[in-house]
Parts: sequence; C-alpha cells; structure tokens
Amino acid sequence: MTSKSHVPPLQKKPLNADILILGIQKDKKELKKLIENRLEKRLKRGLIAEVKKLKKMGVSGERLNALGLEYKYINLYLEDKISFDEMKKILLKRINDFSKRQIT
Repeated sequence: MTSKSHVPPLQKKPLNADILILGIQKDKKELKKLIENRLEKRLKRGLIAEVKKLKKMGVSGERLNALGLEYKYINLYLEDKISFDEMKKILLKRINDFSKRQIT
C-alpha cells in the first residue's frame, strides 16, 4: 500500500499591510552598452582560457552548452565552427534577448 502526501490548496488571504514594490529599469541603450562592456571584460579576464581549460579536463560540448550562453558559443569558436567576431555578435544578441525576457 502506498501513501500519498497531501498538499493543502493554496489559500489566498488579503494582507493587513501596505505593500510597496520597487524596481530599477535601465534605459535600453544603456543596458545594451552595459551588457557589451560586461562581455568584453569577461573575455579580457580569461573566459576563453577558462573554456579551453574545461575542454582539456574533458568537459564535453554538451556540458559546456548547459553551463550558459558564453560557454556554448566560446566552445563553438574554439572548435572553429564560428569566428571570434561571430561569437561576440551572437553572444551580444542572445544576452540582450535574455535580458529582455527577464524584464518582461
């Protein structure tokens, strides 16, 4: 005989408190520039060398893809499937697309 644990239904009760929701929203052009600068810094600080080291350690391309956008496209660059400029262009587009989804 198997027992099922019972999760009670969510109860929606009004709060007896004032609520203030705050958020920060950057100008789209400013956000794009911040993303571009962040990517440049990460590349200059050794992100490509980090991916090379991971590959040497035996980390698969599939696993690199799962680690994030940067790892996926740097791996494609290191495998000569895309150029350095293509890698940066694709990364900037994908990161900007991701930031738009986060905002919405």
